[in-house]
Amino acid sequence: MKEMKVLNPRAKKPLLWCLGGVVLLFAVLLVLPFAFSGKIVEVAKKQINEMLNAQVDFEKISLSFIRDFPNASVGIKNIRVIGVDEFQQDTLFSGKEIRVVVNLMSLFSDSGYEVREIRLNRPYIYAHILPDGKANWDIMKSDSTKVKEEEPEDTTAMSFRLQLRDFTIKDANIVYWDEKGKTKAEILGLNHHTEGDFSTSTSLIETATSIQSITVGLGGVNYLSKANFEFNVDVEADLDSMRFVVSKNYIRLNDMALALDGWVDLLEPEGMDMDLKLNTEKIQFKSILSMVPALYAKDFDGLKAKGSVTLNAAVKGRMVGETYPAFNVKLAVADGQFQYPALPKSVDAINIDIKASSPGGSLDRTVVDVSRFSLSLGKNPFAIQARLATPISDPDFSVKATGKLDLGMVKDFYPLGDDLKLNGVFTADLSASGRMSYVKNNQYQKFNFAGNLGLSNLLLKLAGFKDDVAISQAGFVFNNRYADLSTGQIKIGRNDVALRGKLENYVAYALLENESLKGQLDVSSNYLNLSDFMSDTPEEKKPEEASTEPMTVIEIPKNIDAALNANFKELIFGQMQFKDAKGALRAANGELRINNLSLLAFGGSMKVSGVYSTIDPKVPKANLSLNINEIEFTQIFKQVETLQKMAPIFESATGRGSIDFALKTTLLGDMSPDLKTLYAKGKLTSKSVGLHDVSALNSLADALKRPDLKSLSLKNVSIAFEFIDGRLHTEPFDINVADTKLTLGGSSGLDQTLDYKGNVQLPDKLGLGKLSKVGVSIGGTFSSPKVKVDVLNTLKDMVDDAKAKVTEEVNKQVDKAKAEVTQKVDEAKAKADAELQKKRGEAVAAARAQGDKLQAEAQKAGDKLVEEARKQGDALVSKAGNPIAKKAAQVSADKLVKEAQSKSDGLKRNAQQESEKLVSAAEKL
Repeated sequence: MKEMKVLNPRAKKPLLWCLGGVVLLFAVLLVLPFAFSGKIVEVAKKQINEMLNAQVDFEKISLSFIRDFPNASVGIKNIRVIGVDEFQQDTLFSGKEIRVVVNLMSLFSDSGYEVREIRLNRPYIYAHILPDGKANWDIMKSDSTKVKEEEPEDTTAMSFRLQLRDFTIKDANIVYWDEKGKTKAEILGLNHHTEGDFSTSTSLIETATSIQSITVGLGGVNYLSKANFEFNVDVEADLDSMRFVVSKNYIRLNDMALALDGWVDLLEPEGMDMDLKLNTEKIQFKSILSMVPALYAKDFDGLKAKGSVTLNAAVKGRMVGETYPAFNVKLAVADGQFQYPALPKSVDAINIDIKASSPGGSLDRTVVDVSRFSLSLGKNPFAIQARLATPISDPDFSVKATGKLDLGMVKDFYPLGDDLKLNGVFTADLSASGRMSYVKNNQYQKFNFAGNLGLSNLLLKLAGFKDDVAISQAGFVFNNRYADLSTGQIKIGRNDVALRGKLENYVAYALLENESLKGQLDVSSNYLNLSDFMSDTPEEKKPEEASTEPMTVIEIPKNIDAALNANFKELIFGQMQFKDAKGALRAANGELRINNLSLLAFGGSMKVSGVYSTIDPKVPKANLSLNINEIEFTQIFKQVETLQKMAPIFESATGRGSIDFALKTTLLGDMSPDLKTLYAKGKLTSKSVGLHDVSALNSLADALKRPDLKSLSLKNVSIAFEFIDGRLHTEPFDINVADTKLTLGGSSGLDQTLDYKGNVQLPDKLGLGKLSKVGVSIGGTFSSPKVKVDVLNTLKDMVDDAKAKVTEEVNKQVDKAKAEVTQKVDEAKAKADAELQKKRGEAVAAARAQGDKLQAEAQKAGDKLVEEARKQGDALVSKAGNPIAKKAAQVSADKLVKEAQSKSDGLKRNAQQESEKLVSAAEKL
């Protein structure tokens, strides 16, 4: 046996050092993530929330240098991204775990981080677009992408390199809801795996995708419903030239298996070039039927189908900006047939010819042509033809539908099951053609729409829905502008409705946004219980029974403008029962306007006018005026729950009365008034009201020692009331009982509290004098009232009355003295005014005399000047010896007279002015 060599002690040390270093490195790699994880979570949350207009939260960030060694992995667990403002109810993204694997050595490299793997575990994505076009994923803060002025822009290349080898999504759910485009899509159970090496020039990228359920709807119609999808494709990628060639692949949608051939080139700076063809060699007619949601959901495996099928699809060309490649899709089915094995009849003569194509460029060059779509149900043919061109700029379309469907035979072709029973006959003969611009420009003379729809003897029974739906007759006749509803007789359980009238603008309503359907309808019914249409599980009620099901808000559509003439023989709403309801209604812009709706109610009659508004469906409102005549108090209290809360005293009231009032209120989800917002004002009148066993009156009777007040029979009652801020206020009103008069006024609350004050006038025969009138107050609650009789205040009132009488007498004496002094002063003043007036008159008369004198003298002097001028002129004329001289002398004479006349007028004016000054000065004395 050979002797073992002992390791040199000097050689042991380096080995121990290496081993210790490895252990230390392993310990550091293991401990570091735990040491800094808390700080990392805190900093990450703060930085992310500062960058986003959203609330981001997660449970923790995990770092591991061991799990994927020699790579490092970063994990985020239970992350949630929640919107803010109008998106505060939206969870944009959530996930159980997000894990990223990074090349550990690249963390210490200047060339940047290398991401090797990305794994998403149970992510949930909710993409939501509001009616105004705002999207919930637009969450980056605007200033987060701006470069501060004082900081130089970082032009360094981003230190990030994607060398992805593995990308995995596990059990994802995605919801897309576009309220503006009325589009909704739901993807459930998405699993995806991509494997490849993106770090090399060429790589084989293998992908596998499966989706448990896809639902796609547009305008409320689901074109895919819970479809099953599988997509496995291998792509040969040339990452230098960015060319991707499809190699092995498999595509399946429900039962339809497809394959792709071709390639895609990514172009710089954006766009792509492609040449792809759909391989459908193995497709069968049953595969096409799997795309029909109703067929695929019902016993599809046992469905027998036959018929020749052709399906071709190809796309070729560039897609850059608004330029699209050419494409061509064609589906043809000849002599198709299918039948469920357990049913006696098949659907026959199925012939389909659908083409969709575009030469490329603008999508407006697309043409969709359904030249044939026909089938036969029990020798009843049904056919549709349609064509659409220029879909973007001005859709040019035509459609035609003709046929007859015997709905009672559907059970022979399709397994309705026990949940549904159907009967009746549906007929159609419709054609329409034109351009969308004809509708937008109201050029209905260019638009063609004509035909009719008919439905007769329809009977629909649904499991879980107790009431059957029956339509004995319904018929529409269409033209370009309006549709005539010739007959429409509908019955749901006991409820029946008959409709007749005209609908206008229905083409624009169907094809354009923001257009209203207008109409004039006559609506009548023998029995209509509105509660049956406002609960989730309507049940048939006996006439005397009230519905106990919770009601929901009846929303008035904003795009309906219809005038209704209503005539309902029996109308039930909640616990209220009405008869012979007649009136004019108008539904428009989300509101229902009521104009003098008359009806019999609560043992009397009623008229209603006003507005019921659902402009904001979440906050419906009512603004009504009601005139209620001679109703029975017991009936209205029993049927109107709001009255039970507002005025419990009516529970003890008997007799009849009338109520006129107006109210405004918002409504709750069950259509009852929100009493916190209710405002009402009106008056109650009654010839006779009986009140028995009212706790407040009983307490008052005990306090006054008047048991006869416990049971009252009131005559000619008139009470004005106002309900505001949750309290019913009444103005003071009188209650006369034999020789006792009770006056009360105050309020009661929804919390049953009382706050009434007044007085009681006791009979004079008691000899109480002033003490026969005492104050009373009623507080507490309806069930536990507190009554107080205030004699001390009565005594105080007596003292105040005496003081008032003394004060009144003193005031009378003072007023008398003041009157005497005032009379004397007025007399003296009148005498002085008379003297002054006399002197003023004398002065005015003297001034006028003086003025007349001045004017007379001025007249005299003026006349003298004119006379003298005439004499001088005559002398000049007489001295002239020949005609020329006479003519010149005559001119001179006329001039002298004119100048004299002017001076005379001046003298008169001066005299007139002086006279007026004298008179004016005298009048001011």
